[in-house]
Amino acid sequence: MARRRQAPDLLDEEPLLREAKRLMLEADRIAQAPDGPAHRVRLLALISDVEEVRRAMAERRDALGLKTDTVVRQMTAVSAYNRIAQTLVNGRKRP
Repeated sequence: MARRRQAPDLLDEEPLLREAKRLMLEADRIAQAPDGPAHRVRLLALISDVEEVRRAMAERRDALGLKTDTVVRQMTAVSAYNRIAQTLVNGRKRP
């Protein structure tokens, strides 16, 4: 018997969200560290990493938006075809 696959849980399993959580922990470590040249370097690296994740998440959001738009258009078309079919069926039943 084939097991049904579950959709990935975007809140736990999404690699970008895991990376964002990792960066939040890194930000806490940087905030608690004493100031100095190494502190500035770590902070600049963190900013760069956060920007990369933000950009990747925006790309994913846009891709999901396009998929959603496509599905909505398909559902609208199916609904319209169903109404047309129902109208034709009802028209044939009339004497």
